Amino acid sequence: MKKGENMKRRILVALAPIAWLWPAYAADNSMAVLQEVGTKWQTAFNSGDPQKVAALYTPDALFASGILGMLNGKSEIEAALTKMLQQKPQITFTPKEARQNGDVVWGVWEYALANGPTGYSGLTLAKASGGWQITLHVSNVTPKKP
Repeated sequence: MKKGENMKRRILVALAPIAWLWPAYAADNSMAVLQEVGTKWQTAFNSGDPQKVAALYTPDALFASGILGMLNGKSEIEAALTKMLQQKPQITFTPKEARQNGDVVWGVWEYALANGPTGYSGLTLAKASGGWQITLHVSNVTPKKP
């Protein structure tokens, strides 16, 4: 097994227990939080501003991307997005599901890059003094049909 595949498998195994923590009664304002962060992410990305995208993450956030690779922290996220945004891609997000437990929200959104791939992202967000920030972002493209 390749190193990247092993890392992806470990992340998925780590996220699997979240399904046990998603009771239906805990929905409260989690979809609104996911929509708000998704809108900020989309706006910053589509305006070509990697600093504003990176500002949505905690300093030690992890971003495992099927397009950008494994990124550790705001500085790596910003650097990877700086290169990508030079091509002026456009993205749209559609929140699919979210749950909340106190100051933690986790959710899934679907994304589509104009003239590019589509896929899904799983996110964990934590409430900070300045608002909600992404602590973990796992994203991958939709597999091509055989």
